[in-house]
Amino acid sequence: MVDRRDFVTTVGAGIAGAGLASAGCARAPQGRRLADVGLQLYTVRWAMAENVERTLARVAEVGYTQVEFENFFGRTPAQIRATLDDTGLTAPATHVPLARLEDDWDAHVDAAATIGMQYLVYAWIEPEERRTIGDYYGFAE
Repeated sequence: MVDRRDFVTTVGAGIAGAGLASAGCARAPQGRRLADVGLQLYTVRWAMAENVERTLARVAEVGYTQVEFENFFGRTPAQIRATLDDTGLTAPATHVPLARLEDDWDAHVDAAATIGMQYLVYAWIEPEERRTIGDYYGFAE
């Protein structure tokens, strides 16, 4: 099992999309290799805003195999899927604000299915008044 410190040490240089010296940088301790190394694309949001396709190509080039979206930067789910296919990346998840999920659940599920995602993630509940145990049970359901 790879602990957090070893993981951060191993891939920390590449977190902001900087070039990795070699594919060996994604190694876990004792020579074991991580099967997949992912990047939360929020960390390279400025590059994504400039050019999604070029940024995803560079992310793949430096050794990442998975990405997690937080924004599609005006691209359709089909365009995102095509770019992922072109670069060899997969996207198992995306961040979606709770209000957007509540407004159009079906559209987000359909987009995730088109892209090949398994998870829709919301990192926190806003507004704070909605952080009651009852609300949490309701969201889970």
